Amino acid sequence: DLYGLYAWHECPSAHGSSYKAQKQYYKQFPRIIKDHFSHPSIMAYVLFNESWGITEIRESEEMRQMTEKMYSLAKKEVGDRLVISNDGWEHTVSDVLTFHNYAESSEQLNALFEPNLAEIYNGNNAECILNYKNFYAGDFRYGGQPVMFSEFAGIAFERDDETGWGYGKSVCSEEAFLNKYQDQLKFIAQRADIRGFCMTQLTDVFQEKNGLFTMERIEKVSSAKIKALHDEFK
Repeated sequence: DLYGLYAWHECPSAHGSSYKAQKQYYKQFPRIIKDHFSHPSIMAYVLFNESWGITEIRESEEMRQMTEKMYSLAKKEVGDRLVISNDGWEHTVSDVLTFHNYAESSEQLNALFEPNLAEIYNGNNAECILNYKNFYAGDFRYGGQPVMFSEFAGIAFERDDETGWGYGKSVCSEEAFLNKYQDQLKFIAQRADIRGFCMTQLTDVFQEKNGLFTMERIEKVSSAKIKALHDEFK
Protein backbone atom coordinates (compact mmCIF):
# COMPACT_ATOMS: atom_id res chain seq x y z
CA ASP A 1 0.00 0.00 0.00
CA LEU A 2 2.83 2.44 0.87
CA TYR A 3 5.26 1.57 -1.91
CA GLY A 4 2.81 1.06 -4.76
CA LEU A 5 3.48 -2.68 -5.13
CA TYR A 6 0.63 -4.86 -6.29
CA ALA A 7 0.02 -8.12 -4.42
CA TRP A 8 -1.90 -11.35 -4.90
CA HIS A 9 -3.92 -12.62 -1.97
CA GLU A 10 -3.87 -16.43 -1.84
CA CYS A 11 -6.10 -18.51 0.39
CA PRO A 12 -4.21 -21.16 2.40
CA SER A 13 -4.95 -24.57 0.91
CA ALA A 14 -5.91 -27.73 2.75
CA HIS A 15 -3.51 -30.66 2.38
CA GLY A 16 -6.21 -32.83 0.81
CA SER A 17 -9.87 -33.00 -0.12
CA SER A 18 -12.53 -33.58 2.50
CA TYR A 19 -16.08 -32.51 3.35
CA LYS A 20 -14.77 -30.78 6.49
CA ALA A 21 -12.17 -28.86 4.52
CA GLN A 22 -14.77 -27.67 2.02
CA LYS A 23 -17.08 -26.46 4.80
CA GLN A 24 -14.23 -24.50 6.35
CA TYR A 25 -13.29 -23.06 2.98
CA TYR A 26 -16.80 -21.71 2.32
CA LYS A 27 -16.75 -20.25 5.84
CA GLN A 28 -13.26 -18.77 5.98
CA PHE A 29 -12.44 -17.43 2.53
CA PRO A 30 -15.15 -14.71 2.45
CA ARG A 31 -13.90 -13.58 5.87
CA ILE A 32 -10.34 -13.43 4.58
CA ILE A 33 -11.45 -11.21 1.70
CA LYS A 34 -13.34 -8.85 4.01
CA ASP A 35 -10.51 -8.69 6.55
CA HIS A 36 -8.05 -7.35 3.96
CA PHE A 37 -10.27 -5.76 1.33
CA SER A 38 -9.35 -2.19 2.27
CA HIS A 39 -5.74 -2.72 1.12
CA PRO A 40 -5.51 -1.12 -2.34
CA SER A 41 -2.38 -3.12 -3.15
CA ILE A 42 -4.36 -6.37 -3.48
CA MET A 43 -5.09 -6.81 -7.19
CA ALA A 44 -5.88 -10.53 -7.36
CA TYR A 45 -7.25 -13.38 -5.27
CA VAL A 46 -6.20 -17.02 -5.63
CA LEU A 47 -8.85 -19.53 -4.56
CA PHE A 48 -6.64 -22.64 -4.70
CA ASN A 49 -3.02 -23.46 -5.49
CA GLU A 50 -2.02 -26.51 -7.54
CA SER A 51 -5.27 -28.36 -6.68
CA TRP A 52 -4.42 -28.55 -2.97
CA GLY A 53 -7.68 -29.09 -1.14
CA ILE A 54 -9.39 -30.10 -4.39
CA THR A 55 -7.08 -32.94 -5.37
CA GLU A 56 -9.70 -34.80 -7.42
CA ILE A 57 -10.78 -31.79 -9.47
CA ARG A 58 -9.78 -33.49 -12.72
CA GLU A 59 -12.28 -36.30 -12.10
CA SER A 60 -14.81 -34.64 -9.79
CA GLU A 61 -17.65 -32.53 -11.16
CA GLU A 62 -18.48 -31.54 -7.59
CA MET A 63 -15.05 -30.00 -7.04
CA ARG A 64 -15.16 -28.17 -10.36
CA GLN A 65 -18.56 -26.75 -9.44
CA MET A 66 -17.17 -25.70 -6.07
CA THR A 67 -14.49 -23.57 -7.73
CA GLU A 68 -17.11 -22.02 -10.01
CA LYS A 69 -19.28 -21.16 -7.03
CA MET A 70 -16.37 -19.69 -5.08
CA TYR A 71 -15.27 -17.69 -8.12
CA SER A 72 -18.75 -16.17 -8.41
CA LEU A 73 -18.93 -15.41 -4.70
CA ALA A 74 -15.47 -13.84 -4.71
CA LYS A 75 -16.19 -11.69 -7.78
CA LYS A 76 -19.26 -10.26 -6.07
CA GLU A 77 -17.03 -9.19 -3.18
CA VAL A 78 -13.96 -7.94 -5.07
CA GLY A 79 -15.48 -6.35 -8.16
CA ASP A 80 -12.92 -5.62 -10.85
CA ARG A 81 -10.02 -7.26 -9.02
CA LEU A 82 -8.82 -10.52 -10.53
CA VAL A 83 -9.82 -13.99 -9.28
CA ILE A 84 -7.77 -17.08 -10.16
CA SER A 85 -9.51 -20.40 -9.63
CA ASN A 86 -6.58 -22.80 -9.26
CA ASP A 87 -3.15 -21.30 -9.69
CA GLY A 88 -0.76 -23.57 -11.54
CA TRP A 89 -2.96 -26.02 -13.44
CA GLU A 90 -6.40 -27.65 -13.71
CA HIS A 91 -8.22 -24.32 -14.04
CA THR A 92 -11.96 -23.95 -14.23
CA VAL A 93 -13.36 -20.39 -14.55
CA SER A 94 -10.57 -17.87 -13.99
CA ASP A 95 -9.63 -14.29 -14.86
CA VAL A 96 -6.03 -15.31 -15.60
CA LEU A 97 -4.63 -18.52 -17.05
CA THR A 98 -1.62 -19.32 -14.87
CA PHE A 99 0.76 -22.25 -15.10
CA HIS A 100 3.67 -23.69 -13.11
CA ASN A 101 6.65 -25.57 -14.50
CA TYR A 102 10.16 -26.14 -13.17
CA ALA A 103 11.93 -27.24 -16.33
CA GLU A 104 15.56 -26.19 -16.10
CA SER A 105 16.20 -24.55 -19.47
CA SER A 106 14.55 -22.46 -22.15
CA GLU A 107 15.04 -25.37 -24.54
CA GLN A 108 12.98 -27.68 -22.30
CA LEU A 109 10.32 -25.04 -21.76
CA ASN A 110 10.01 -24.29 -25.46
CA ALA A 111 9.77 -27.98 -26.34
CA LEU A 112 6.68 -28.33 -24.12
CA PHE A 113 4.93 -24.98 -24.44
CA GLU A 114 5.43 -24.15 -28.11
CA PRO A 115 2.94 -26.87 -29.13
CA ASN A 116 0.86 -26.99 -25.94
CA LEU A 117 0.04 -23.29 -25.70
CA ALA A 118 -0.97 -23.42 -29.36
CA GLU A 119 -3.37 -26.22 -28.44
CA ILE A 120 -4.82 -24.13 -25.62
CA TYR A 121 -5.41 -21.13 -27.88
CA ASN A 122 -7.12 -23.41 -30.40
CA GLY A 123 -9.71 -24.41 -27.79
CA ASN A 124 -8.18 -27.72 -26.72
CA ASN A 125 -6.67 -28.91 -23.45
CA ALA A 126 -2.97 -29.71 -23.06
CA GLU A 127 -0.33 -30.53 -20.49
CA CYS A 128 1.48 -27.79 -18.59
CA ILE A 129 3.67 -30.41 -16.88
CA LEU A 130 4.64 -33.36 -19.03
CA ASN A 131 2.79 -36.56 -18.13
CA TYR A 132 1.38 -34.96 -14.98
CA LYS A 133 -1.01 -31.98 -15.12
CA ASN A 134 -3.18 -30.21 -17.70
CA PHE A 135 -3.97 -26.52 -18.00
CA TYR A 136 -7.71 -27.16 -17.54
CA ALA A 137 -9.97 -29.47 -15.56
CA GLY A 138 -12.99 -31.19 -17.10
CA ASP A 139 -14.51 -29.43 -20.11
CA PHE A 140 -13.20 -25.97 -19.23
CA ARG A 141 -11.17 -24.28 -21.96
CA TYR A 142 -9.31 -21.06 -22.72
CA GLY A 143 -11.45 -17.95 -23.14
CA GLY A 144 -8.97 -15.23 -24.04
CA GLN A 145 -7.64 -14.49 -20.55
CA PRO A 146 -4.12 -13.10 -19.97
CA VAL A 147 -1.54 -15.88 -19.59
CA MET A 148 0.97 -15.82 -16.74
CA PHE A 149 3.91 -18.10 -15.88
CA SER A 150 3.28 -17.93 -12.13
CA GLU A 151 5.93 -20.38 -10.82
CA PHE A 152 9.31 -21.34 -12.25
CA ALA A 153 13.05 -21.38 -11.45
CA GLY A 154 13.27 -22.50 -7.79
CA ILE A 155 17.05 -22.71 -8.01
CA ALA A 156 18.99 -23.81 -4.92
CA PHE A 157 22.69 -23.70 -4.05
CA GLU A 158 24.67 -26.89 -3.47
CA ARG A 159 25.71 -25.65 -0.02
CA ASP A 160 22.06 -25.87 1.10
CA ASP A 161 21.37 -29.40 -0.17
CA GLU A 162 21.77 -30.99 3.28
CA THR A 163 19.15 -28.75 4.93
CA GLY A 164 16.59 -28.39 2.15
CA TRP A 165 16.02 -28.54 -1.57
CA GLY A 166 15.27 -26.63 -4.73
CA TYR A 167 13.92 -27.64 -8.13
CA GLY A 168 16.25 -29.41 -10.51
CA LYS A 169 20.02 -29.43 -10.20
CA SER A 170 21.55 -27.13 -7.57
CA VAL A 171 24.16 -24.57 -8.57
CA CYS A 172 27.58 -23.92 -7.07
CA SER A 173 27.88 -20.14 -7.39
CA GLU A 174 26.02 -16.88 -7.91
CA GLU A 175 27.28 -16.80 -11.51
CA ALA A 176 25.83 -20.25 -12.16
CA PHE A 177 22.53 -19.20 -10.56
CA LEU A 178 22.28 -16.10 -12.76
CA ASN A 179 23.19 -18.03 -15.91
CA LYS A 180 20.53 -20.65 -15.25
CA TYR A 181 17.89 -18.08 -14.38
CA GLN A 182 18.73 -15.94 -17.40
CA ASP A 183 18.35 -18.95 -19.69
CA GLN A 184 14.89 -19.67 -18.27
CA LEU A 185 13.92 -16.01 -18.71
CA LYS A 186 14.73 -16.32 -22.42
CA PHE A 187 11.68 -18.55 -22.82
CA ILE A 188 9.43 -15.80 -21.42
CA ALA A 189 11.15 -12.99 -23.33
CA GLN A 190 10.53 -14.76 -26.63
CA ARG A 191 6.77 -15.14 -26.03
CA ALA A 192 4.61 -12.03 -26.29
CA ASP A 193 1.59 -14.07 -25.17
CA ILE A 194 3.01 -14.53 -21.65
CA ARG A 195 1.94 -11.34 -19.89
CA GLY A 196 3.66 -11.83 -16.55
CA PHE A 197 5.82 -14.15 -14.47
CA CYS A 198 6.64 -14.98 -10.87
CA MET A 199 9.87 -16.78 -10.02
CA THR A 200 10.30 -19.07 -7.02
CA GLN A 201 11.14 -17.48 -4.69
CA LEU A 202 11.95 -14.39 -2.66
CA THR A 203 13.23 -16.09 0.52
CA ASP A 204 14.13 -19.55 1.72
CA VAL A 205 11.54 -21.36 3.82
CA PHE A 206 11.96 -24.32 6.16
CA GLN A 207 12.03 -27.06 3.54
CA GLU A 208 12.78 -25.12 0.36
CA LYS A 209 16.19 -23.47 0.05
CA ASN A 210 15.62 -21.75 -3.27
CA GLY A 211 15.21 -18.12 -2.25
CA LEU A 212 17.05 -15.01 -3.35
CA PHE A 213 17.44 -14.37 0.40
CA THR A 214 17.88 -16.67 3.38
CA MET A 215 15.12 -17.00 5.98
CA GLU A 216 17.03 -14.33 7.94
CA ARG A 217 16.72 -12.02 4.90
CA ILE A 218 20.41 -12.17 4.05
CA GLU A 219 21.01 -11.71 0.33
CA LYS A 220 22.16 -14.87 -1.48
CA VAL A 221 22.04 -13.47 -5.01
CA SER A 222 22.72 -9.86 -5.95
CA SER A 223 19.44 -7.94 -6.18
CA ALA A 224 21.08 -5.51 -8.60
CA LYS A 225 22.02 -8.36 -10.95
CA ILE A 226 18.51 -9.85 -10.76
CA LYS A 227 17.07 -6.40 -11.52
CA ALA A 228 19.38 -6.08 -14.51
CA LEU A 229 18.02 -9.33 -15.94
CA HIS A 230 14.44 -8.22 -15.37
CA ASP A 231 15.12 -4.79 -16.88
CA GLU A 232 15.74 -6.49 -20.20
CA PHE A 233 11.97 -7.01 -20.41
CA LYS A 234 11.29 -3.26 -20.54
